[in-house]
Amino acid sequence: MNDAECAVFYFGPGQGGTVDENIDMWASQFDGSPNPKRTVRTVAGMKITRVEIDGAYLSPGADMKPQGNKPGYKMLSAIVQGPQGQVFFKFTGPAATVKAAAKDFDALLSSMHTD
Repeated sequence: MNDAECAVFYFGPGQGGTVDENIDMWASQFDGSPNPKRTVRTVAGMKITRVEIDGAYLSPGADMKPQGNKPGYKMLSAIVQGPQGQVFFKFTGPAATVKAAAKDFDALLSSMHTD
């Protein structure tokens, strides 16, 4: 499947914005800024906030400006609050593709560790 994309970002300790700022930014990447579904859990002592958003994806480019409208998309994202700062996961694509890979995404989050 090459119709979806998973990106991982790390900006350094204290960088990358707050959890709420990132969730708001991700929601704004969808038409109408839908209300994201948010869950929080702890894995290996690290707080993980997982976010799920469905709708028409505005496909932001490198400048964060919309590059088009892609209806029927889904985003699974997560913010892992690790000992050296936050790590951001963003998995975006057609809803069916992302939904089919959701268990793998969650397994990735469950595999987090600090050693």
